[in-house]
Amino acid sequence: MKGALARATVIFGITLGARAAAAQSPETAAVAPVPEGAAAPPPRAWDFAVLPLVYYQPETSLGAVGQVMLVRTASSGSATEERHDTLSATVTATLRHQYAFGLSGMKFWNQDHDRLQVDLGIQRFPTTFWGLGNDTPEGAADPYTPLTVGANPNYSHRVVGRIFVGMNAVVGYYRLQTFAPGGPVADYLATHLRQGRLVGVGPTLTRDSRDDSNYPRAGSLTSLKMLAYLPAWLSEYRFVELEADQRTFISLPRSSVLALQAFGQVLIGEAPIDVLPALGGPAMLRGYFQGRYRDKVYMVGQAEWRVPLFWRLGAAVFGAVGNVYPDLAHVDGDHLKAAGGLGLRLNVGRRNPVNIRLDVARAPGSTGVYLVIGEAI
Repeated sequence: MKGALARATVIFGITLGARAAAAQSPETAAVAPVPEGAAAPPPRAWDFAVLPLVYYQPETSLGAVGQVMLVRTASSGSATEERHDTLSATVTATLRHQYAFGLSGMKFWNQDHDRLQVDLGIQRFPTTFWGLGNDTPEGAADPYTPLTVGANPNYSHRVVGRIFVGMNAVVGYYRLQTFAPGGPVADYLATHLRQGRLVGVGPTLTRDSRDDSNYPRAGSLTSLKMLAYLPAWLSEYRFVELEADQRTFISLPRSSVLALQAFGQVLIGEAPIDVLPALGGPAMLRGYFQGRYRDKVYMVGQAEWRVPLFWRLGAAVFGAVGNVYPDLAHVDGDHLKAAGGLGLRLNVGRRNPVNIRLDVARAPGSTGVYLVIGEAI
């Protein structure tokens, strides 16, 4: 590849709908009596957004992405803490025979005492590996093609106040299909498995005081997770993942919101390249190619200010700093990677918040353009 990574994405998008489904769910068939003089609650109908895209970027050539998202106010939460059931499907295909398909769903029930999130996916998506470390040169870029199939269920139960405990798991298969000899990928595979089963299980601990699960304006979300991939449950890869995620939302004048996030990920053991903590992408340190820097530890902090403009439009300003490290002993503030940018928001939901975001982010040597459903924080 060329000396400087230029990730310029030209996107032509059409947004269809955001309409409320006419049919009500079975739960709305029997509605509790409304006291005289009180406002009746809105029907629990589905909102949906459809986002087809045709795009180009150097890493993928011409491609198409389709995403459908359904959102419904859940039979859980309270007047000050709204929870929304969601279901989304995403399909990606390019002229280079890259493909990805994913399903994701989130369900709240029992007055938000129980939560279940399930992600399913399969992808064959050629990408690039520059080797391990936070100072790998651009000239080390090494293309390869991985195949990944997997499922990730996550169940949690409220134990006291706003605190949830639960279990999460990953069940899948990974295979590195093609790579060039003599490069960073071949060097990594010299001491790591090229293919095998991925089976991980571990506990979760969450505290959630957000006022809304889709578009928080106040409150916070604290999440701690562990996944252990062990031969005891037939995993051919052997490693442990630790993750800490803190998100805080502050309401400001003019109905604007300041969203803050501190995220840390630690990997202990020997994992596939695509499981290694990866800097960049559409959620954190936007502007960097996802995976431009990889290593065993990833630390990042970001802030985003979101402000409504008019009608259903809003704007955002965001920035982030972070880096990857070989282990916790090497974590420091030297040579941090920084990125930032501007964004537009379009709320296409009628009863439930469903935001489509267009973000343009700049990092040293690269630019990222992201058009997706849902907020980064």
